[in-house]
Amino acid sequence: MELVLRRDLAPALTAFIFLISTLFLTVSSRAADRNPEAHEHGVGVMNIAIQGNDLEIELELPAENVVGFEHEDLTAAEKKSVQEAAAKLKKTANVIVLPKNAACELEKVEIESALLDDHDDHGKSKQHDNHGDHSEFTAHYHFECAKTGQLSYLDISLFKHFPSTHKLRVQYITSKGQGAANATQKLSRIKFN
Repeated sequence: MELVLRRDLAPALTAFIFLISTLFLTVSSRAADRNPEAHEHGVGVMNIAIQGNDLEIELELPAENVVGFEHEDLTAAEKKSVQEAAAKLKKTANVIVLPKNAACELEKVEIESALLDDHDDHGKSKQHDNHGDHSEFTAHYHFECAKTGQLSYLDISLFKHFPSTHKLRVQYITSKGQGAANATQKLSRIKFN
């Protein structure tokens, strides 16, 4: 019975996630239009959406924050650093800590970066064109939470594991409303409305 209910909710959840992604991309795009230097070293962006029992988190960080460089022509040692950083980002405890009483289980993690792509003989990415000297890491986390009512905050542990990140611009939307906050090493708890 629960499986049928979840299938019935799948189109609504997909529409909700699309709506949230569109909202975040619109806000980010407008901010980039106002600020051509939107790619800021030391600063990342985290988008959070809570719908029903689903928790979606998207994290964008300049590669400089994660591995200390952004160029795509990598040495063997740099390739190893990129792989290690991606593995570190896959461990959610290195990024966020959720309240235990919300009973959230990680369902899916995706880490993307032009630095992770396979390169052809000319050093250009097969999947991405080189957009200047700026590369980023994007992480997407999907959790299933048994008690989203208990999910009133999350703690950001990213600053301990990626010390070149000094600030995260956080945007969130929940059934209670939407909001935004800046998180830092000293102010790392994000409380939802």
